[in-house]
Amino acid sequence: MADLFDYLLWRGDLDFVQSPFNKIDALLLAQISYSKVDGLLSDSFDEAKTLSQLSKDIKSAPDYKERLNVGVLINNRVTELLDKCSKTNRFRDMKICGYRNIFNQESAEQFSGFCFLYGKKWKQKAVVLKGTDDTLVGWHEDFDLSWKEEIPSQRDSLKYFADVCHHFKSGKITLIGHSKGGNLVVNTAAKCGEKLQRRIADVYNFDGPGFSAAFFESDEFMRVEAKIHSYFPSFSLVGVVFSHQKNFTIVQSSASAAWQHDMLTWNILGIDFETAKDFTKESKAFCRNLNAWLEKLSVEQKRNFVDAMFSMADATGASSLTQLKNDNKIAVSGKILSVVTSMDKETRSEVFKIISLLTDVIRTDIFNSFGAILSVKK
Repeated sequence: MADLFDYLLWRGDLDFVQSPFNKIDALLLAQISYSKVDGLLSDSFDEAKTLSQLSKDIKSAPDYKERLNVGVLINNRVTELLDKCSKTNRFRDMKICGYRNIFNQESAEQFSGFCFLYGKKWKQKAVVLKGTDDTLVGWHEDFDLSWKEEIPSQRDSLKYFADVCHHFKSGKITLIGHSKGGNLVVNTAAKCGEKLQRRIADVYNFDGPGFSAAFFESDEFMRVEAKIHSYFPSFSLVGVVFSHQKNFTIVQSSASAAWQHDMLTWNILGIDFETAKDFTKESKAFCRNLNAWLEKLSVEQKRNFVDAMFSMADATGASSLTQLKNDNKIAVSGKILSVVTSMDKETRSEVFKIISLLTDVIRTDIFNSFGAILSVKK
């Protein structure tokens, strides 16, 4: 099946005047936003760099080999994809400016924003908000979505989009994000205010986690609903968390199970996706169980559970999923056990109670599903 590399071979010779920006271009920008570009891009909107130059700078960087390793759950071909882009007529002169990267362990905050300029005289603009990276801080913030009304990167996104609109005082802007970035662009589109909403051309959400049902019933969301295009793989684990908008597209993937979250596995057909009619039964079961479990927990229980989980992760001394994966498993287990045993009795009891509740939800779901199968056979 065709992927983003195939798309570049097929479409790379056409500029954006010959073939306007489309959903696959948006997917590609979301993917290359995972490239390690710290120290290579300016945070100023006045200092732009072409994709061609950025690719050269990455390859000539003294830590080039380290930049190739983008994390356990992110496709390591992302730097290769950027390099291929930089050699096409379509993308080589596309510019990036206003790179903003915020990382704060204390507030569990991980945010990265990019502004892409393209088209005739670089008049067209796209804001790309990166999803969760390899850091445990980024994952901590993801889990905080389960209990916080607003996470730090959602505030960062609103400010970033406002800054882009302030600097570039005219013209439409496309918002793009994958995973947590998808949540950020939808939230930004809904909450940036009517004036800035008029600046939005389209919003592309690729497998981003959802929101409360009330979010989608709000006037602020309804004002931009028609501009929001959401895409989820048929086996979605991230995008099915919480509620999502009624209209979305399910994409076929060449990967299995959770690896379908990787955009480089999404099947492309020309300037469109190869679509599926429905989510897989496994994805539906996960969605049903997780959301049922979350509904049974109070805000305080969710907060305590997330804090307990990441206090265990912090105790290992690892700062990323890659470190956690590569560290000695026995030593890591010992450190986690030490944290669990040092918890006060009430906290430890609450953590095990919440885990037990999850297993009860799954057990009930399996029992009900089995009962439904038997009733059909009768």
